[in-house]
Amino acid sequence: MATQEQWLVADDPQRSHLDLGMVSVGFHAAASDAQVAELLGHSEGANHLSFVAAPDGRLLFAAADASGAVQTGAVEPGTPSPPDGRRWA
Repeated sequence: MATQEQWLVADDPQRSHLDLGMVSVGFHAAASDAQVAELLGHSEGANHLSFVAAPDGRLLFAAADASGAVQTGAVEPGTPSPPDGRRWA
């Protein structure tokens, strides 16, 4: 089995995304609430998970399922996402 190691760096456009074939992950830092909304609203396509570090310290996410439908929320330690425990489609 192959392994891949890569650091995601929120403020480096060259290292803020990781493509794993079937899924992709992005990590971004926002300087304002407007930028948070913009980054969470920008879908990278199906099977993509974006994390956004908000200026107030919260870590937010936008997750697109296989059909491209997006769910957003906040990462809360010890709380499953989505918070109601449903599985994403």
